[in-house]
Amino acid sequence: MDEITKTTQITQSTQITQTTKITQSNQPKQAEPAASDKNSSQLPDFFSLAKESWNIYGQKWKTLLLIGLLSYAIVFVSALVFGLVVVVAGLASAVTKNFLALVVAAVIGGAALLYFILFFSSWLSAATVIVLRDKQEKLSLRDAMARAKPFTLSYLWITLITGAVIFFGFIFFIIPGIIFTVWLQFARYIIVTGKERGFDALLKSREYARGNFWNIFMLTFLGAITMFLFSTILEPLNRSNSGTIIYTVVTYLISPLWLIYYYLIFDHLRKIKGDVSITNNASQKNLFTVVAGLGLIVIMALFGLLVYYYPAISAYIESMPAAAI
Repeated sequence: MDEITKTTQITQSTQITQTTKITQSNQPKQAEPAASDKNSSQLPDFFSLAKESWNIYGQKWKTLLLIGLLSYAIVFVSALVFGLVVVVAGLASAVTKNFLALVVAAVIGGAALLYFILFFSSWLSAATVIVLRDKQEKLSLRDAMARAKPFTLSYLWITLITGAVIFFGFIFFIIPGIIFTVWLQFARYIIVTGKERGFDALLKSREYARGNFWNIFMLTFLGAITMFLFSTILEPLNRSNSGTIIYTVVTYLISPLWLIYYYLIFDHLRKIKGDVSITNNASQKNLFTVVAGLGLIVIMALFGLLVYYYPAISAYIESMPAAAI
């Protein structure tokens, strides 16, 4: 009787074990975290960003190069128009014997052309960000320009105030300029990808940089060093007419890579941090307002001095020996 009981217990135990194994084998296994998910809280390294930039360039090169070509065309046409304005004003001044007319015409024409260049440059830059923002879509030049147009004035304004803040920072022993560059370089992307405008975009850029200062600094620095090395390598080509053409074409072809690279730093930060919120920090906003104002004043003062002393500078350069120039 005991043997029968033991045999029954062994049989039941074996059946339970087999049933448990079958049940476990039928349950879905938990997926292992992907390698990319493990590092999703960190910015990619320089080489990963460079590779990603190249891949995106391979997909979007046509639209990006068309935007770049349009930028060259606008600068070229603006220079021609400005030259024409100066020539016409000079002839009018010679006929009327009124030198003031030449000065007024040159200033008004120059200001109008400067606004024209800044406006269309901002429009084209915003279109570049649109192409990168909507990289899953196949956008033509017309599509990118149409989507970018509503952001143009805001993009122009944020470019001016960001440049003024960073410029003023570099005047004071360089380090403040570096800090402002790391903090504020994403403001122009936020204009196109978010709802913030003006100084709120600066504050949001600052929030994206918070906690990632050194990573952003190193990626920005390595990108700048790479651009400098490319420029140094290509510079010997710029010493002859044919070489200048090659230099211009090569620079034109590779320039979108840097635009993609710097945008991707922001894009990865946005994926890591999400849509960060900004607090109504009046002290930081006041700081940026004051620094931007001072930077704009310094820039305008330097520009005025350059215009005022331009004849003397031009005469000095012309008097220098050719070998010294």
